[in-house]
Amino acid sequence: MMENQAEAAKLHKQVLIKVNAECDEGVAPVVIALNEIHGVITSDSCQEGVYGEAYVYFSYGKSWKELGTLLNEIASCLRENDFCCECLVRLEWLGDNDCPYGKLVFDISHMGNLASAIQNSTSKINRRMCELADGKECTELRS
Repeated sequence: MMENQAEAAKLHKQVLIKVNAECDEGVAPVVIALNEIHGVITSDSCQEGVYGEAYVYFSYGKSWKELGTLLNEIASCLRENDFCCECLVRLEWLGDNDCPYGKLVFDISHMGNLASAIQNSTSKINRRMCELADGKECTELRS
């Protein structure tokens, strides 16, 4: 079955769709906000990790440069919303993956403000990422 899907992917243009998934209730608003950014795929999250922090992992684009550009845009928007030390924005390679992941790490007590700051900035982030996209039409990035 996987072989047929891989073959179909070669024959037909693939598009990114957002689907329902379970995640910890405490980080759900941040996951929802991140998924409003075109091209972001959230992959793992926890409201209380090993060291007590909340986090969300996500991917974007096809290279660390594209992901790094998005992380810079997210960090800029968080600074504009007066987030300083409440959230860490990271680029991480995990295991033997070819591409890195973005990671937001935050104290769960800041979750509401963080989710609001991201949600209030998604239009700006989407517009900026569209402007920076190499050779892509902005309409391709809109759903």
